[in-house]
Amino acid sequence: MDEWDDYRKPYSLTDDISSTIGGSLFSMLFFGAISAILGMLGFLLKRIDILNSIFISCLPIMLTLNNGWERNVYLGIFIASVIVMVILQHSFIIIRVLCSIFGCLTVLFFSYEFRLHAPRKEQIITMVIAGVIYALLNLSYWNSKSN
Repeated sequence: MDEWDDYRKPYSLTDDISSTIGGSLFSMLFFGAISAILGMLGFLLKRIDILNSIFISCLPIMLTLNNGWERNVYLGIFIASVIVMVILQHSFIIIRVLCSIFGCLTVLFFSYEFRLHAPRKEQIITMVIAGVIYALLNLSYWNSKSN
């Protein structure tokens, strides 16, 4: 008898099968989540009106964040403002233009915050690139809607 016999585990087919099934389930969930996120991102890039509304609805949340309200209040404000902004964008052209401008400004702010600890030149380059891309997305979306 070997002194290591007490430490060895007996070989089991169920251990191999359960580890294979566990790995398969994990990979399916992981790639399913990644594809869902990419699908939502693609949908939002195709629907700039909803993305503008989401960006603009972040502004009241950021302005009232220090009030100490509960999450449900902030969520209600966010959802209500998204719905109102989408309806207003499709109702009035001037609101559509203003939402596009405020959406671009919000993207500029978020891109600045994304590169907060970078040198000033990199911050400005990031802001310009993000602003131009978002402005072009807005122009192409609203031009396709008007035709």
